[in-house]
Amino acid sequence: RELGLNQSTVSRRLTALETELGFRLFDRIPGGLVPTTSALDALTSAEAMRSAAHRLTAELQDRDQRVAGTVRIAMFTQLARTLVVPRLPELLTAHPGLRIEFVESTFVSDLARREADLAVRLVPPQSGDLVYKRIGSFGFGVYVSKHASGVDPDRPPPLDALRWIRWDESMSFLPESQWQRQVAPSADVVLTSMDQGTILAAVEAGLGAAVLAIPLAQRHPNLVEIHPESIADLSQPVYLVAHRALRHLPRYDVAWRFIAQLLTEAAEEATR
Repeated sequence: RELGLNQSTVSRRLTALETELGFRLFDRIPGGLVPTTSALDALTSAEAMRSAAHRLTAELQDRDQRVAGTVRIAMFTQLARTLVVPRLPELLTAHPGLRIEFVESTFVSDLARREADLAVRLVPPQSGDLVYKRIGSFGFGVYVSKHASGVDPDRPPPLDALRWIRWDESMSFLPESQWQRQVAPSADVVLTSMDQGTILAAVEAGLGAAVLAIPLAQRHPNLVEIHPESIADLSQPVYLVAHRALRHLPRYDVAWRFIAQLLTEAAEEATR
């Protein structure tokens, strides 16, 4: 799927490569393929070859040093919609030849494969020829709608007595998801979702409470925070990541500095 090729094509190419190299790269087992020691030893050199190829492509594509062309930025949809899109006019007015393409995904985009040029991530990269910068931390709060029935923001019910809206089980690695499961493990969960916009909309509709990043929740005036003391210490670092070969080329550098500034400001402005 990642290569855009069918299984038989990949299998033929892999067999041809093993024949040319003179050793097996993978052991075939009933459940699939397992890399051999030879494959693991060759991985570093293979990644270096791929990075060099991407560098060559980037250098040829960016011979013109004007800030023009498309920059693909991977980030959560709600983060793009709430924090970035409202400020895009100032960026595109300053650089009319620049175009932004959002890769809005819950999952990590592979910058080495050029699925995106820049990425906002919750963890720093562990491999690949990538550079990153920690641009701040987002705090969290428990939020409900001001108009939710049965919840007095001044005297809210205990956490385990609330009706909850939370991330889908596949997103249980997120700190806010883990926190909610710890403090209210047996609470009534009325809605789960993989989309932060859906969670925000559900809270605004009065369906229940949710743990939300403060910079996002504060931009929704119908939401009110409850039990702030219970979650004051929870935070999530935010990282901006780019391929090393692209980082300082003009259009990527402009986009990098723009995104970094917006997210830094959002983190600093997010006060209870």
